[in-house]
Amino acid sequence: MARGSAARAWAAAWRRSATAEAALELGAPVLEALLGGAVKVAGGTQHRDAEGLCALDRAASGGHELAVRRLLAAGAGVDSAGGVTPLSRAARGGHGACVARLLAAGAAVDQSDDDGITPLYNAARNGHEAVLAQLLTAGAVVDQADSKGNTALFIAAQKGHEVTVHRLLDAGAAVDRANDSMQSTPLGMACADGHASVVKLLIAAGADPAHVDGAGDTPLSEATANEHDEVVLLLRAAGAVSSDDAE
Repeated sequence: MARGSAARAWAAAWRRSATAEAALELGAPVLEALLGGAVKVAGGTQHRDAEGLCALDRAASGGHELAVRRLLAAGAGVDSAGGVTPLSRAARGGHGACVARLLAAGAAVDQSDDDGITPLYNAARNGHEAVLAQLLTAGAVVDQADSKGNTALFIAAQKGHEVTVHRLLDAGAAVDRANDSMQSTPLGMACADGHASVVKLLIAAGADPAHVDGAGDTPLSEATANEHDEVVLLLRAAGAVSSDDAE
């Protein structure tokens, strides 16, 4: 696509979608033509669409590293004033190149959204081990919790992401940190959902198999109720007992 036609196409897309969708629809080459001065568009890189997203938000979400680079060079703000940051969006999608670019531009590694969710939490929730490692290397706080008290380890254990759990434990994550809503632990969640390999890791890291949550449940009672037989055997081998054992 020639520079002139690229610029016209970009301008049309920008008008239709208020900047942000265009970053994904037309990609970095057209973005470069625009930011190089071929087209002047009101609103600039910080203009937000009907969903409140700017071009950098969209580009980071879609893993478009070249577009992210061009937008940053043109002066796009690397961190959102509120809500989900471009870094958190890139982490959620597992887009390592975008994460690296945003971190290099000074993105706040621990900035959370309105629910307290950080880039590290998003990477852990989706099992993006490489991105998780990038964020930890950049100094992410491993036990920063969301608004419900759930940490990255908690959500990784609940989802059954074994490698992610291993990385977080190696980074010093608190193995028995309970959340605020139900006083549930990572081990309790892994047991409830039958993630045996994660249960093994947590027990080996010193997780308490006798923890009682806010509903009066233990990891063993959760595993038993959900018929996760392998997990039950692991817990009993770790010394867990049930109320029935005393009868």
